Amino acid sequence: MSEAATRLSDYLDLLQRALEGAAADQHLPVSRAQLQMLLALARNPQARLQRLAQELELSAPTVSVGIRRLEALGLVERQSDTTDQRAIRLQLTATGEQLCELARDASRARAQILLDRLKPPEQKQLLTLLERALGLPVTRTTTAPDHEAQAQKKTTTAAESGQLSLFS
Repeated sequence: MSEAATRLSDYLDLLQRALEGAAADQHLPVSRAQLQMLLALARNPQARLQRLAQELELSAPTVSVGIRRLEALGLVERQSDTTDQRAIRLQLTATGEQLCELARDASRARAQILLDRLKPPEQKQLLTLLERALGLPVTRTTTAPDHEAQAQKKTTTAAESGQLSLFS
């Protein structure tokens, strides 16, 4: 393995901890593992338990225990599958959706703090290189009207649309 690959792996671990830590700073009523289950379910609405386990790279019994706890907190509910009466689909409750949005907002705020350490051209270069390394399509970026020193950018990425789940 190259030194560059080792450094990238280490940096990705640090970045993941920083972004996850932002959600932890919100004092959410769930553990990090439970939050990961909620966010995976938000990316896979109406998922079956086995699909959620695959997404999280965990065993189905492990996910089942976590889902039961999230159900008890009123964050997840089970629904009968309309096409297969034997199957159960999982769905976030309104409270579960709100908690996921709070966690995402905290993560985005932490990401903005990290980006603010870079000049706008460096930000663009970083994002372009990450997109290329991840094999993502070209990002559509629009500059919003700005009355402050720096332009604010709104970016639609594969990560926001749920096509990528590296840090959520």
